[in-house]
Amino acid sequence: MNLDYTSVRPEIRDFTPYSPGLSIEEIRGRYGLSRVIKLGSNENPLGTSLRVKAAIEKFAANVFHYPQSGEPRLSGAIARRHSISVEEVVPGNGSGEIIDLLIRVRWTKNNPCVRRRRCWRWSAYRADAPGNTRTSSPAA
Repeated sequence: MNLDYTSVRPEIRDFTPYSPGLSIEEIRGRYGLSRVIKLGSNENPLGTSLRVKAAIEKFAANVFHYPQSGEPRLSGAIARRHSISVEEVVPGNGSGEIIDLLIRVRWTKNNPCVRRRRCWRWSAYRADAPGNTRTSSPAA
């Protein structure tokens, strides 16, 4: 699928995406290792604290490392469920991150953001960022 990037700010279109290191799962698979201890990516080689494990027992075995970049399994499942391409899925850490990303990528002084006068504070902050033009509309 060809995505239309004409509405994306030029300085964003020319961005080189961050290229993360390999996940532990990717390292295991690529090099045939059964045990991997990463010292990069802000990961803790000592693992998760016992207090955290007690609080989140169901997920404790995996909370000390980052998930695979781009969440390919989740993105693939969403794409299949909605009959769209994986490139059209944007996983994020909650709706706030997605809203922030959309505002950063799309709105400029020549392409104003319209928001309600009373809205989520973070959305208002991003919409008012330097270089953006905001127009408030009355509460519906």
